[in-house]
Amino acid sequence: MALIKISDLRERVGFFEKQTIKDDRGQVKTVEVEVATVWACFKEQMFKDKVATVGTVLEGTVSIIIRYKQDFDINTNMKIKWNNEVYEIVDYSKGVFGQDFTVISARLV
Repeated sequence: MALIKISDLRERVGFFEKQTIKDDRGQVKTVEVEVATVWACFKEQMFKDKVATVGTVLEGTVSIIIRYKQDFDINTNMKIKWNNEVYEIVDYSKGVFGQDFTVISARLV
């Protein structure tokens, strides 16, 4: 992957997580709550990567790059929303490129 600069983070994305809450009547229900909104950079897989990932967990994923230090913890139960599309987190690597960025592999739901 090419070197990333802060100025490459041009897309606004939201991180959502399911939480259990009680409604007005005291009934328990599960809702998706926005945990954070951050700037990100989307990278599509190159053709050679698409061929290499056929039949694996990473097949059909995109890389979403965000700043390393965030006010929330990322986990694979979260969803990412961008341009009215929802992505599920497959995997992530914290501290890539000298602990400047976190790279998230995500698949369109």
